[in-house]
Amino acid sequence: MEPVVLDTSPAPGSPRQRFWSDLRANLLVGVRVFFFRRVPPGQIVATFDQIVASLLALLAVASILDRATAGADVEFNPFGAYTWITLLLAGLWVCALVARSVSVLADTRTLLVVALATAPWVVIAMTLLGLIPVFANHEAWHVYAAIAIVLWSSLLAIRAAYGSIPRSARIVLAVSMVVFAFAQESVYFDTHLWTEASEDDESLDRPTPEEAEAIFFGQQSRVDEALERLAPQRPGVTDLYYVGFAGDGDQRVFRRESLLGQRIFAARLGSGARSLELINDSHDRESFPLATQVSLRYALSEVGKVMDPDEDVLVLFLTSHGSREGGIYIRDGVSWTDSNVPPSELRSALDDAGIRWRIVIVSACYSGVFVEPLKTDTTMILTAADSQHTSFGCADDRDLTYFGEAFLRDAMPAAPSLQTAFERTRKAIADREAAEKLTASNPQMWVGASMAKKLAGLGPLPWPGPVAHSD
Repeated sequence: MEPVVLDTSPAPGSPRQRFWSDLRANLLVGVRVFFFRRVPPGQIVATFDQIVASLLALLAVASILDRATAGADVEFNPFGAYTWITLLLAGLWVCALVARSVSVLADTRTLLVVALATAPWVVIAMTLLGLIPVFANHEAWHVYAAIAIVLWSSLLAIRAAYGSIPRSARIVLAVSMVVFAFAQESVYFDTHLWTEASEDDESLDRPTPEEAEAIFFGQQSRVDEALERLAPQRPGVTDLYYVGFAGDGDQRVFRRESLLGQRIFAARLGSGARSLELINDSHDRESFPLATQVSLRYALSEVGKVMDPDEDVLVLFLTSHGSREGGIYIRDGVSWTDSNVPPSELRSALDDAGIRWRIVIVSACYSGVFVEPLKTDTTMILTAADSQHTSFGCADDRDLTYFGEAFLRDAMPAAPSLQTAFERTRKAIADREAAEKLTASNPQMWVGASMAKKLAGLGPLPWPGPVAHSD
C-alpha cells in the first residue's frame, strides 16, 4: 500500500516558537492515539528535533512517576537507565521494521514521533495499575494488563502514522512481542530509575536497653497483625504459604532478596496473599516484624495453625550470612548482641508448628549445614552452598546475592519446576564462579520422595511473565 504522506512543513513564527508549537501538536497526537481518537491529517511533525523532544518528555514522565512512587529515601538506579536505553533501542528497530513492512517509502520518523508521544500515557497507565491492589498483589495480572496496553497503543500508533494497520505490520509487532517475552528468560529488565537508597552508615545508633525491650515486647503483636492479613486456607486446595526471613539488618541486600522471593513465589506458586515477612533493617524497624529466633518460631507456630497439614505447603526463605556452627546469622539492629538460628532450632520450630510439607531455601554461606538436620520425606531443601564453602555476593552495594540473582531473578521466572530452576541456578553459579576464579560454593538440593510427588502433582509452574524487581 502507499504510505500516508503527512504535512511536515514548519509552522509560522520564530524557530523557537515553531519548536514548541510542533511539540504541543505531537503531544496532542499521543493523547488522541492513546484515547482511541483519530489524528487529523498533517498534525504530526516528524523532524529530528521533535523525536528528541518527545523522547525527553517520555523520560521525564517516567522518571517523575517512578520517583513519586519509590518512597522517601531513594537513589538513582543506573541499571534502570541501562534498561531504558536497551528498550528504546529495541523500540527504534521495531519502528523501523514496521515502517519497512508498510512500504519501502514509509517514513520511520513519523512512527517514532507518534510512538514516543503515546508512550508517556502507557507509562502513566502502568503506574496507575501498580497502585491498584488487585494488580499490585497479582504480579501476573499486572504483566498481562501491561502487555495489553502496549499492544493496544502500538497498533493505534501504527494506524495514526500510516492511516491503517497492515497485516505485515501486525506480524512484525507480534513477532517483536514474542521475542521480548523469550528475552525475559536470559535478560533481566528493571525499568525503575529510582530505588531505595543503600546507606553505608556504620555508626547507626542502636536503641537503649529500655527502648530495645519495648521494641521486642511489641513484636508478637506485629506478627499477629501480619498473620491477620493472610488469606484463609481453602479446603481441598493445596495452598502455598511464604515466610521470608532476612537476618542481617545492617545489610539491605538480604531485605531485597527476601522481598523478591516473596514476589517470585507469589507469581509462580500463588502464595501472594499468604505471605509473611520477618525482616531486620537497621534503617527501618517499622515496615516488618523483626527477624529473630523467637519471632521465627512464633510465626511458624501461628502459620502452622492456619495451614492444613495434609494439603498445604510452606515456602520458608532464609537469607543472611551463615556459618558452619551457627547456621543463619541474626543482627536485628535493636539488641546489642548478635545471634543465630542453628539448624537444630529450625527443625524443632517446624516440627513443633506441625508443618508437614516444607520447601526450605537458605541463601547463606555454609548453608549446606541445614540439609541433614532438615531432611524428611515431605521436605525440599535448597541451599546456596554446601556445608564447607561460602556463597558470594552479600555486599550491601548489590541488589541480590549470587544465589538470589541466579535462582530468584534469572531461573525462577521461566523454569517449569522448582527442580529445573535449581539445576539452572547451580550451573549458572558454577559458570560464574569459574569465570571469576572463585572457590565453588556447590549449591545443594534435597527432595524427599513424598515431596517430589507432591510437587509433581502441582503440575508445571504457570508462566507469570516478567516479575518486577524492586523493594
